[in-house]
Amino acid sequence: LVDTAQPNLPTVAVSGSGYQPAVGGWVYVGGGTGSAVLTATPQGTPASGLDCVEFANLAADSGWTPDQPLPYCDTTSPYSVSLGYTAASAQVTIDVRSKNGAGTGSDPATMTLVPDRDAPTGAFATPASGATIPQSSTAYTIAWAEADAGSGVGARSIVRQRGAIVSGGTCANVVWADDGAASNAASPISVSDLASGHCYRWVLTLTDNVANAATYTSGSVLVDTSAPSAPTISSTTPDGTYRLGDTIFVGPGSGSITLTSAGVDAESDIASSSFGPISGSSGWTYTSGTVTGNPASVDLAWSGSATPAVVSVTTTNKVGTGSDPATMTLVPDRDAP
Repeated sequence: LVDTAQPNLPTVAVSGSGYQPAVGGWVYVGGGTGSAVLTATPQGTPASGLDCVEFANLAADSGWTPDQPLPYCDTTSPYSVSLGYTAASAQVTIDVRSKNGAGTGSDPATMTLVPDRDAPTGAFATPASGATIPQSSTAYTIAWAEADAGSGVGARSIVRQRGAIVSGGTCANVVWADDGAASNAASPISVSDLASGHCYRWVLTLTDNVANAATYTSGSVLVDTSAPSAPTISSTTPDGTYRLGDTIFVGPGSGSITLTSAGVDAESDIASSSFGPISGSSGWTYTSGTVTGNPASVDLAWSGSATPAVVSVTTTNKVGTGSDPATMTLVPDRDAP
């Protein structure tokens, strides 16, 4: 029997601790110690019959240890070779050929053996790691990027954590606990059940196809759906002034005082105070508007012709919700007892 035809290229599958993507002649293994088994399947039957499947051309100093001396021609199905590796093994190639009864080999199916020692990378876009996002909404969309330059991301697990706010305006010192079951959902994910008075964060674990894993933690979302209470207004009391409750009496002539607004918001904290305009009065010099910070102060001056006035003050928390007003009444008193 004369057989001059070249056998068909075999297909090669990997088992053991190796991972083979669906496309391409790549085999990935983890960064430790293990073995990958390559099993060839001849395609078609040569006229002279199939003699063997040959495994050959593995670099001798690559750190890989075959279970048979190479080149090795396996004559019995399944046609396979086991390749041991260590943490020091390098990337190499190995050729796999079908050989017919006349000794003619196929073109090689070249497999690239790649140690993958790096875990996938992940990065949160919202909320970005290290950031605290205060908001009045109970909904939020979490987004992140993930990548793996080696065997690829094989699995993900993301779990939400929450804790009660300890100090207004920050998620520092929060005691975190898992809030619900982990999910394998891909980015982005949206939630609408966040509770006021709590901080939330998300913990993402990415595992590649050879079991390298890494965990990434998002920034925090601070939820505050309530309004702050009305501020407390304090004032200076220079000579010629007297305060009784929320009324300040000023004597004849001119002078000035400082009004200071202090608010309390146990969830998102106070961002600013707004001092309203004086209307329907005269003889007062005062700049109304919003003053950032807590406490916040404004100066107010009067002349000898000043008439009674009222100043209204509100606070706004760090998610933009305003309080009810507190008022201070200013009364010139020019009459002796």
